[in-house]
Formats: sequence, structure tokens, C-alpha cells
Amino acid sequence: MVVDKSQIWFRALTVALVCLSALPWARAEGISVSASVEPREISVGQSAVYTLRLVNTRTAPDLDPPEVEGLVFDSPGRRSMTNIVNFERRDELQLTFRVTAEEEGVYRIPGRTLSLRGEDYPVNEVVLRVTPMDASLRSLFELVLELPERPLYIGEAVPATLKLRLREDVRASLGGAPERKGEAFVQSEWPREPRQGTETVDRRRYRFAAWDVVLNPVRAGTQPLRYRLPLVYENPDRMERDFFGRPRPRQERATLTTGTLEIEVRHPPAEGRPEAFRDAIGRFEVDAALSDRTVRTGEPVTLSVSLTGRGNFERMGAPEIGEAPGWRVYPPRTRFEADDSDPRGLSGTKRFEYLIIPENEEVTLVPEFTFAHFDPDRGRYYTTIFDAEPVEVLPGIRTGLAARDFRPANGPGRELAPPATLRPIKSLSGTWRTRLTPPVATAGFWAGALGPVLALGVLSVWLRRRERLRSDSRHMRLRHLTRAARDNLALAEEAARSGNAPAFYAAAQRTLQETAARWDAEHRQPHSLVEHEVRELLRKGGGDDELDTFAATVFQISDAGKYAGALVENRDIAEDARALRDHIARLSRNSSRA
Repeated sequence: MVVDKSQIWFRALTVALVCLSALPWARAEGISVSASVEPREISVGQSAVYTLRLVNTRTAPDLDPPEVEGLVFDSPGRRSMTNIVNFERRDELQLTFRVTAEEEGVYRIPGRTLSLRGEDYPVNEVVLRVTPMDASLRSLFELVLELPERPLYIGEAVPATLKLRLREDVRASLGGAPERKGEAFVQSEWPREPRQGTETVDRRRYRFAAWDVVLNPVRAGTQPLRYRLPLVYENPDRMERDFFGRPRPRQERATLTTGTLEIEVRHPPAEGRPEAFRDAIGRFEVDAALSDRTVRTGEPVTLSVSLTGRGNFERMGAPEIGEAPGWRVYPPRTRFEADDSDPRGLSGTKRFEYLIIPENEEVTLVPEFTFAHFDPDRGRYYTTIFDAEPVEVLPGIRTGLAARDFRPANGPGRELAPPATLRPIKSLSGTWRTRLTPPVATAGFWAGALGPVLALGVLSVWLRRRERLRSDSRHMRLRHLTRAARDNLALAEEAARSGNAPAFYAAAQRTLQETAARWDAEHRQPHSLVEHEVRELLRKGGGDDELDTFAATVFQISDAGKYAGALVENRDIAEDARALRDHIARLSRNSSRA
């Protein structure tokens, strides 16, 4: 067997180095921390590497990326190494962050303090210069956001398109999903696949990928909005050679941005706002139909209201039915049919089907209703009034059993059964008593005689009272609202226990609407009450400033989650559930005292 001496010496040296590294005196004392960025100057859309070097330690705390407006930091990467020189061991741990520039300027990445082995070590500040994107790169691609060229309005469903344009000869692929930054807006989900096509801009042909979304402004004022998109592309202006020596475009990375856009957001104007306005923003055509114009007392008829057009169908409230004496009006059933040609779901038809019941024969007109909406393109309100239309109410059909409906069991042509043979009366002797008291003088006689009469009287009074309460529309409305508020409160508490924040705030919003409707003199449908109306009614019912603030928070969070899928953060759902229960209980006590 031949032994390779070089292998023996190599293994011996390795074992010796390992042993030396384990000795206490082989570790150098003193920890040092420093920061650097390479390269120190980049263009918009390019990336640099920000590095934290920790010498003479193998451990480091979990660090969040720095926060610098205009720069985007990725999650950190870790790399460790060990060097031994003259029997001295030197450990080094590197934390690297990939940083991408979204706008030009001079950026200072602030220093920080790290706590290692119970001591604090300062980290130095570094400077990164960002120059405008090179003109040659700008000719290859661009990222634009297409919005209506006008102010946006809170509550509006705004169609928006994020579009990536690529020059036809550029080969590229997405490096990730688009990202949005702008706290004043909530957005619908990104489509699974972008819409693709070609277009001509400034006499140059481009391929494009477009994401069609819906934006919902939630804060008034001049609000910033910015989008970014990572891209991997082949730069035809920079060539390299492959493994076989053939020239090819260099593959590079870039992060495209729309830049920070300043968007003007307004409230729907208060001047000229109709009382029937229920947050309907867009363009709509209204139509109404009655299922039958001849109806009997107590029988239901359906009043269908159809809204066709383009706008915030999910946010709008139901049209309000005016005063309707002689009618019982129930909350409408709602359904929406989207237009297949609109992928955002902003166009279609929304139908409200009201179930109305005439209470007497004196009713001659169907109740009128009013619908008002705001057109954001024209900046004005439009109101549609459907006047009360005639209807014929017939007496109700009373069902009962008449004597003529009965027939003898033995009809014509059937022989009667022979009578049964009678037996003689059997005489039985009773119990002899020394004193005979007539039954009329006993308490049992009167209890047996008057008990059923009293029971029938109490039952009659109770039935009359129940019938009177049933015909009392105000009492039935309060009863229905109390039951609905109790059911929604139970749903909210169940959602809070399961940690389902969107379901909790949606149920909490419905609870507040049902509760506030108790003090609504106009008898509007609870789900049609918007935020400011609910807050005013709760104050009318005895609510305080704390309840007012709580209701505003619930509506804001619920609407953001319901219409745009925004996530709830930094909220104690259990605490909000306790607050909701306490507020509802306090309002119930105030209502009972009143």
C-alpha cells in the first residue's frame, strides 16, 4: 500500500488549525462594527449593497432594514468567516441589505447602535448618491400610472391602470410583483395575470403589460402615491460573451418607479348635496318596476329599483323610500350583475327589491322614492325622483269553515249502521253523608266555573295587544332593530374570539347601524346609514365623545377591508369587542329609561 505523504501533512495541518482556533488565547479581544455601501453612486432604478461588518463576534441581533424615504431595502443576508493569523483568530459577520433607489438625490443612511455581549457599539452613517436614470435606459422601458385627470373623491371607486412599457426589441421578465406605497388609498387585489398588448407612443412601438385595479381614496388633501416594479432585462447597449465566446446582451436588474405622484383628494361637495345622497359616486341610470298593480290587503308586492352604470356599487346605500302611510316596507334584497366587459367590476346593474305590503284598502298609491348620485367627471349631483304611482288594493281573502262544507259520514246510497243494543241501568249506592252542601257554595265549583272564563279573558287581552303591537309599525321596527343589533353583536364577538378582524369590524359596523336606526325619525334602512349619519343618531341616543370616536374608527376600518381588502394592523380586536359591547349596553339602558 502506497501512502501519499502530502495527504498526511495536509490532514495534520487541518487538525492543528482546528485545535488552535479552539484555544482561548487564539481569540482576539475587542469587537468593532462598521457600515459601508457599494457602489456609493447609482442611478434611479439601480441597486447597491449596504453592509454591516461585525468583527470578533459570531452573533448579531435581528435587525430591521433601515428606513430612508426614496430607498427600498430588502431583507438582510448573512455571511460569516474566520481568519487565523499568527495564532490570532479573527471572526467576521457581515449583514448585507440590497438597496434600490426610487428617486434621485443624496441619501444618508443613518447610523444605529448595536448591543453585543451587554455593551453598545455605534454604527457609522453612510452616504449614497443617486443620479437620474440614464437616457438610454429610459428609452428601453418606463412605468406609468394611468388615472382620471381630475380630483378624486373619498368613497369613489377609481379605475387605475399600472402599465409597464417595453421597447419592442427589449427582452425582459418581471423580478417580482408590483408594490404600492400610499397610505391615503386602498386598492383592490392585483389581477392574476397582467393584460398585454402593443401601442405607439411618440411614434415608437412598445409592448406593454397592464394591471387594471380599483383605488379607493380614504383621506382628503394632496396625497402621495407611488408604485415600484422590479425588472430583469437584457441591455442591448452592454454586451458580454457567453461560455462559447459568442456576444450577447448583458442581463441586468432594475427597479422601475412611477415617481411620487401628488394626488388631489376631496370630499364630495357639501354645497348642493341632496338629502337622498347615499354615497353613490359615478354615472347611473335608474329604473323602477312593480310586480303587480292590483293587490289584496296583507299580500306582498315587490318594488324593484335597478341602477345601471359605472361607479362604486359596493359603497352606495339603497334608495330611500319616502313616507308610506298604509304600507309596511321591509329592507330590500340586493343583488349585483357585473358587466363582463369590465374586468374591474365597476360597470353593471345593481337591483334593490323592496317587499311592501298594503295594510288596508284605503291605500291608492305606491310610495315614492328618490335616488341621488354624484358624478365625479362633471363635479355635480343628480337626483332622480319616482313619483307615487296608483295601485288598486282589494279586500283581503278571509278563509274559514262553512257548515255547507261538511257532509255526513254516511252519504246517500249508504246504509246506516244499526243502533247498538242498550243495556239496563245499573244501580250503585253512593257514599252516605251526614250533611249535604250544595256545589254552588263550594270554592271548587267557582274555581272550575270561573277559571276557564278568566283564562279566556286574559288570552283575549293578550291576543288583542299582540295584534295591536303587530299593527304598530314603530313598535315592530324597534323590535326588529333590537333583534338585528343583538344578532350582529353576537357575530362580532364570535369573530373577535376567532381573531377574524375583517369579519369583526364588518359585524361591528352593522351593529352600530342597527342601533343608531332606533333614533332615526325618517325610518331609513339601517344598512343605508353612512358614517356621519350613524354618529349623529348615536349622539341623539345618548352617545358620548368616546362612542363617536369608536364609531368613526369602526367605519373606517370596515370600509377599508370591505371595499379594498386592506389589512387591519396594530388593533386589539378583543379590546374593541369589549368596547362595542359596553357602548351598546349603555345605549340600551338610555333607551329603556327614555
